Amino acid sequence: MAKKKHNTTKKKTAFRMRLQGMTIKAVATELKVSPNTVARWEKGWIDGKGRKHRGWLSDLEKLKSENEKEEYMSGLAIKRERMKAYDELAQMAIAKIKEIFPNIKGKTAADAKALLSEVRELCRLMAMEQGEIGPSRTTVIAVKNDITIEELSERYRNATGGIAEADVTALPEPGEEE
Repeated sequence: MAKKKHNTTKKKTAFRMRLQGMTIKAVATELKVSPNTVARWEKGWIDGKGRKHRGWLSDLEKLKSENEKEEYMSGLAIKRERMKAYDELAQMAIAKIKEIFPNIKGKTAADAKALLSEVRELCRLMAMEQGEIGPSRTTVIAVKNDITIEELSERYRNATGGIAEADVTALPEPGEEE
């Protein structure tokens, strides 16, 4: 009886393919071996002489978890860099606003949010005016708490270029009857 030679290159290739996320069946068809053989390599087997051969499933899971950890950490590093850049941009914007409008005072976080929303909207409108971006289909956000329906209607008409000429003020209030 001829001794079977273990093909270690196929085992190593199968290990790499499984590490990349391929299924056992896909690995088996790629390497032209039985899916049972690949499963045996992965889980381990006992040969004809009763010797136990350790599979590489635990190594595979360990490497996968390490790869996931590395991806997670690199994602966190990228997020930190992005947040640092956003912070620098925000500080530059705040410094510029303080330089241009030295008498402006914000008493609450809502005031700061309203100011930033108005600045963002102003920047978007300037970019549209210069042709850097096209007109967007976003909804008009009213930053002021005491905005009237007439002001909202006028903003909408200005934003849409007079497309919708419906009179919003003529609508009855909820609960009222005509």
